[in-house]
Amino acid sequence: MQESGSQHSYTVPALASKVNNLLQLGQHLPALRLLLGKQLPLGPKLASRPPARLAHAYDAALRDAARRGDATAAWALTARMWSLGLPLGFVAHSGALQAVATGRGPRRALRYLRSVGYRHLDTRLCNIVLAAAARQGDEAVVEATLALMERRGLAPDAGTWVARAELAATRPQEDGSVAQAVQCVAEDALSALPASEHAELRAGIVAILARKGEFARAEEGLLELLDKHGSALPLPVELSPALAGEAAAEAAEEESTASDIPHLRAACNAAIAAAHACGDTAFAERVRQLMIQRGLTPDGSTFDALIASALRRGAGSAVVEEAWSEMSSLGVKPTARSWRLRLGALARSRDAEGALHALREMRDAGFPQTPATQSAAFAAVGASGALPLLHTLFQEQLSAGCMGTAEAFAAAYGAVAAWGRATADARAEELASDLKEEPEGAATSGHLYQRSLASALLRQMEEAHAAAGVKHTAASLLALVSALGFAGLGQRVRGAVRASKLPLTAPLLRAAVSACCRAGHVGDATALLHEARRQGVEPDARVFTSLIAGCSFGGQSELAWQLLEQMRARGMAPGTHAYNALLKVECFAKGPDAGLRVLRAMHAASVVPDVVTWTTLLAAAKRAGRPDLVDEVLPELERLRAPAGDGDAPEGDDAGAAPEHWRGYYAQDDEDEW
Repeated sequence: MQESGSQHSYTVPALASKVNNLLQLGQHLPALRLLLGKQLPLGPKLASRPPARLAHAYDAALRDAARRGDATAAWALTARMWSLGLPLGFVAHSGALQAVATGRGPRRALRYLRSVGYRHLDTRLCNIVLAAAARQGDEAVVEATLALMERRGLAPDAGTWVARAELAATRPQEDGSVAQAVQCVAEDALSALPASEHAELRAGIVAILARKGEFARAEEGLLELLDKHGSALPLPVELSPALAGEAAAEAAEEESTASDIPHLRAACNAAIAAAHACGDTAFAERVRQLMIQRGLTPDGSTFDALIASALRRGAGSAVVEEAWSEMSSLGVKPTARSWRLRLGALARSRDAEGALHALREMRDAGFPQTPATQSAAFAAVGASGALPLLHTLFQEQLSAGCMGTAEAFAAAYGAVAAWGRATADARAEELASDLKEEPEGAATSGHLYQRSLASALLRQMEEAHAAAGVKHTAASLLALVSALGFAGLGQRVRGAVRASKLPLTAPLLRAAVSACCRAGHVGDATALLHEARRQGVEPDARVFTSLIAGCSFGGQSELAWQLLEQMRARGMAPGTHAYNALLKVECFAKGPDAGLRVLRAMHAASVVPDVVTWTTLLAAAKRAGRPDLVDEVLPELERLRAPAGDGDAPEGDDAGAAPEHWRGYYAQDDEDEW
């Protein structure tokens, strides 16, 4: 994390702004290099006695470390703050505690908590450790933390009691129900806490009961919560951004004065999310209706739970975009999770333009880009098969300073690999369809041109990677190796693996052998296989399948059969993929009649042919001018490609079916009397 060479000199505000901008772009490593280098990049006078306001930059980095669960960075940042004499307040300690609790567990977090001095230790910091320990059922850490609070004279608050209730819910109960144990803790807490903290306590209890599947008791608790603390309801609903001016400001001021409202909403959101996670859509619907009846307006987390449920049921990006439009019309601000869900849906739908638009919109809204959102955008653009858009996205990310980590380059390389898979699927689809064929030379020429574009883009990515001085991780190397194979650069795979100095793993071996064999470099694949064996990594069925497929370049059909026998000798039963690879070798080397021999071997081994099997035979028959074989293959292919009839539809209601449209938060069923 040290800066080498000469450094640019910043003022303190400029350094803080630079760190914040880097964190906003998801570039935590360059930010850490600035803050943890041998010398701070400040002028000599400032570096010798850094002002206290420099602590804000470290606080921002600690909050980012907490979000990522990076305990190592948190420890390094707090140590540097101590060495510089910078004040460590609640923000710094809470960020460090959250990072350590997430990354190293509650026991290491307790060790950090004990190191905090009397002046800075408060109940909120203790609650971070209590919550982490309670979630894991670590009773020893909970008791030790409570003892520390007693020694330091810290009074428990609602968060403390909620953690104790969470711990009680993890203990095995004689009757199998956790509701009674949680209720006992809640009763003790209500008698011990001031009335001002009862809403937070009741909201936490409702969330615990919902997460444990105690929906009936959670509903009772939710009704009690709304009855006792819902005096500020109903809240005004703004149905259009045009109405958002002064009225929205007044509504926000009214909600801020009603301090219980966030707790009411958090309880409802937790109940909805837990119900959808368990598949109990009826309970989730009752909670939504209750929020509407009482006038408790939704927020971004409410929509997150509903959108996530729709995605779990197979909804596409169109449904998410409709939900997004409703959020905008209601003046609901999206959360960081909202953006992740939206970009993830666009990635699955292969909507390249939508993903680019969403990423720019997220940046303009001031949300920090995370590896998850960046990866989703790259995945969407790559899977769409649009290389120009992929080039645009990469250049935008590069110019914005977002390509400074191995995770970022893994996403970029992965997009090239996704383009290759999408292109291969499209070519197979065209071949399988019984449409008028274009001249084979034109198709080959178009594919070679696209591959040359992908190769040029991949070289740009590698040059940027080298210029950034970022070392490969296992994930980025795996993505690069896969991309090299699809871009027709398999001859560079072995060199890339050796240059990274990373050990060969089973996933990396599979990708490397596949990439080499896809380009016909079976010798390199064999050398990698020997190196992997020296490192204790044995080939699996996918490695043998790739080696069999590589035999097509030399027309080595006998070697392909030998590899199939080696699979059997090693106890691996060749499946459809292995036989399909052998089929391609035989059809390429000897024609369709040799392919029929492979088909008979498949039937003898009780291996079921798939669409790829019949597509390969169909292509061989067309190349050989065998209309008789084409007539035999087409019915089999059409049978596999035919959609299931009505008789194959599942019985029962379609409550779990994928929604075609967003229902609308305030939409009502026709039978709702109220």
